[in-house]
Amino acid sequence: MECGEKTDWFELPLEGKVHTFTTCYFGSEAFLKETPFTLILVEFEGVNTLFLSRLVGAEPDVVNIGMRVKARFLRNCKFKPTDVYFMPA
Repeated sequence: MECGEKTDWFELPLEGKVHTFTTCYFGSEAFLKETPFTLILVEFEGVNTLFLSRLVGAEPDVVNIGMRVKARFLRNCKFKPTDVYFMPA
């Protein structure tokens, strides 16, 4: 972004593992019904970046670093970052 170099788009794998996580007990109005919720940084094999997303379907006390996760997509997407979320694999 800063250098203006041309970049290539590529698809990320649908499965990865939790690099790190945090449990949020307060959130914006959009996530108020889901509080507490877990945010994770997903690490993909062979990819040099991390992906920030929500983890759904796992209680905060069972989430751990290295946990395998799988991407899911909202049925009625709105072309927002929140259209993608992860569940335990």
